[in-house]
Amino acid sequence: MVTRYRSFLESQQLSPATINLSLSAIRRLARECAENGLLNPELANGIVNVRSVKRLGRRLGNWLTVTQAQKLLSAPGVGTLLRKRDTAMLALLVGCGLRRSELVGLQLNQLQRREDH
Repeated sequence: MVTRYRSFLESQQLSPATINLSLSAIRRLARECAENGLLNPELANGIVNVRSVKRLGRRLGNWLTVTQAQKLLSAPGVGTLLRKRDTAMLALLVGCGLRRSELVGLQLNQLQRREDH
């Protein structure tokens, strides 16, 4: 069943990363269901063993150097609330690797403070 779903995702011309993300979620769900007695362990094991899609090539994009990241984070400046907000948003993008859509959808109650970070 999951192999058919993988084939379906591949037929949709999705990227390997997108397909693997979907498969990962299904694998995790199968494990949780098996651990809670909601799914036969043998069936769950079959789902978990469905192979990921092979990624070809290398990741695209340019990674920032430390100096570039520091320059980006200091760009908004200090002083006004808008500048502080902009700096905080850039820090989340750079420091946490968030996508823009993830950043704009972030709610204050989703933030956690750990070890003064």
